[in-house]
Amino acid sequence: MYLDDVVVFGKNLNIHNERLGEVFRRMRQHNLKLQPDKCEFLWREVSYLSHVTGQTGVKPDEKRVKTVTD
Repeated sequence: MYLDDVVVFGKNLNIHNERLGEVFRRMRQHNLKLQPDKCEFLWREVSYLSHVTGQTGVKPDEKRVKTVTD
């Protein structure tokens, strides 16, 4: 089985790290592996499913909006 995207978020670094630790524990419990070269950590903003999610909330991805309008 393959998982493409796992997004972990938190209102602050401590909450984020607690949640990330829980994700790692559950993955280990179910014998799921990560490919380190495909992992990215501590981004303040993430583009996901045509939206950008970050500290200011969720907004449409401008690249997608431009594609539709053009």
